[in-house]
Amino acid sequence: MIAASSFCAPLQESGAPQQKVRVETVQRNGQHVDITVASQPLAPGDVALRIPERLIVTLDQVFQDNTLAELVTTGKLSELACLTLYLAYEKKRGKESCWYAFIKELDRMQGRGSQGAKSPLLWDEGQAAELLAGSPVVAEIE
Repeated sequence: MIAASSFCAPLQESGAPQQKVRVETVQRNGQHVDITVASQPLAPGDVALRIPERLIVTLDQVFQDNTLAELVTTGKLSELACLTLYLAYEKKRGKESCWYAFIKELDRMQGRGSQGAKSPLLWDEGQAAELLAGSPVVAEIE
């Protein structure tokens, strides 16, 4: 195993509760792969990872910027395009952005190519239902 991912650290620094899982980076078949492992015993029904809504990039946050909000409400850009534009803007702000740590982690994962981060919105048909079974997110993205 190599260094653990920094995914959970920014969550806790931003006021999220202590998580019952951690992300570790391991080497498999010559590639670095992030895996999620329990950091304490889990019982059926336990919530393993809780992310407060204020720490999730949503269209509500995009709407706080009137320029981007206009692009969505006039139908000039899709929701996904607006979220992408918002994250690009926040990335350009660098350390001044409240999303800096998360964007830095996404960049690290993106650098892994096919082993990197991919939005559930871009998953193959049926993957969300299979991989996120029981999550209310499934209905939102299907």
